[in-house]
Amino acid sequence: ALQVQASIYNLDGTLKYKRTLTTGIDEDAAKVCLTLPSSSTGQIAGLSDTYFLRLELKDLKESKDPGGKTHSINWYWLSKRGDTLNWEKSNWYTTPESSYMDYSALQDMPKTTLEIHHSSLFREDSTLRELKLTNTGKAVAFFVHLRILKGKEGEDILPVIFGDNYISLAPGETRTIRCSYRNKDAEGAAPYFLVSGWNLDIRGSRDSSVGSGDTGRSVWKADTGFEEGLPQ
Repeated sequence: ALQVQASIYNLDGTLKYKRTLTTGIDEDAAKVCLTLPSSSTGQIAGLSDTYFLRLELKDLKESKDPGGKTHSINWYWLSKRGDTLNWEKSNWYTTPESSYMDYSALQDMPKTTLEIHHSSLFREDSTLRELKLTNTGKAVAFFVHLRILKGKEGEDILPVIFGDNYISLAPGETRTIRCSYRNKDAEGAAPYFLVSGWNLDIRGSRDSSVGSGDTGRSVWKADTGFEEGLPQ
């Protein structure tokens, strides 16, 4: 009862291919579930020279959610032009390449917007935060990274344990990331969330969290910033 889903997206976020199937696997085993259409032979019409592959694995029996429990989501950025091996200069220990895959189009990806919503569960000596990120734009949100600082101009709160980081999001996709840190490591500063992304539109992105007076699990208004590009 494992559900495998493969999706292929153009750089502009257009879904070009999607296939879902249910299968099973033994422990400590590998299994071929499907074969993707070839990009080099034009089996997918209108595919951009550089494109994204998203793979998701769910367990349909392990969750009360009819959609199943997600075990893994993996993203790959691929090129229609493969590496070319220079066989004439090959020897017994190496084969050089005469040309390489072309990923230069990633530099000109369309920008996209993010919405973040965060809630906190305070414990005696630590804080557990739940961050919900939604890609509200039309393009893939590529290489999204999360940080928690000691105030806007402060250093990172360290250590912070994130459930995941450096994630990508399909258009409309939402991911929930949990993170935790010891209260003493915040040194009394209010947390400041800093979200960066390869192609992030920082002006259109927003924090949708609101204040709440509930005890236990609650939503706390904390400052949030957005930063374009990889973290500095």
